[in-house]
Amino acid sequence: MRSTPAFTLIEILLVISILSLVLITAFSTFVTSSANQELVSSGQQLADRLRTAHIFAREAKDQKEWTIASLDSQTYALFSGTDEVEQFRLNNKVFFTNSFLVKFTIGTGMVEAQQEIELITPQKIKLKISILESGVIEMNT
Repeated sequence: MRSTPAFTLIEILLVISILSLVLITAFSTFVTSSANQELVSSGQQLADRLRTAHIFAREAKDQKEWTIASLDSQTYALFSGTDEVEQFRLNNKVFFTNSFLVKFTIGTGMVEAQQEIELITPQKIKLKISILESGVIEMNT
């Protein structure tokens, strides 16, 4: 009787475990990359809205100060004087680490003191947005 070549149970289990490790690593990388992309996207949108408020204040639009303020851990709003102009929400799974209020002075677009807004994901990836006294907005990962 001739024996036919076949894989042993040990060989099959070894291949399955190696494939499992590769898939787990790939999935983990995908989740981290996706969270990082959402963080950067939220940060860029917030920075753009801060720049808009800075320009509106510098140009004295509506003859009022322009402000960006957090409303909760994922929502913030643009204000003209004390009037809320529009509300915005961060992407899913991106949160503010603290509340903030950034007031741009009418005519100059400056702020009283340098401020930082920090965004974070559940994977503890952080992004900082700095508002310099001159009103310049910088984003740092």
